[in-house]
Amino acid sequence: MLSVAPKDRDYLRFYFPCNEKQLLYRHCRVVFGVSSSPYLLNASIMHLLENCSPEYKEVAQKLKSSFYVDNCVAGVFSVDEIEIFIEKAKLIMSKGCFNLRTFVRAM
Repeated sequence: MLSVAPKDRDYLRFYFPCNEKQLLYRHCRVVFGVSSSPYLLNASIMHLLENCSPEYKEVAQKLKSSFYVDNCVAGVFSVDEIEIFIEKAKLIMSKGCFNLRTFVRAM
């Protein structure tokens, strides 16, 4: 969940009708469906991958060019690399609270 800067919260306000008066609310987190959501998702993922620990840099580099919106499409050259890649990719993404799941192994 990405926070919205306090100075920008007026752009994400909404009115809630109430019996006595209308209440004005402002979102503190980025709302799903806002036109900037795909950009912010990509920026968050790229920031996470650029700042991962050096031992995972090779997998992070592969992941950088493997995301399309919220899907990751990547491959490895041998069967031996599959488990290592999946384990490291899940660990990297979990640091940003992203849950990689549903891996497909095509031969």
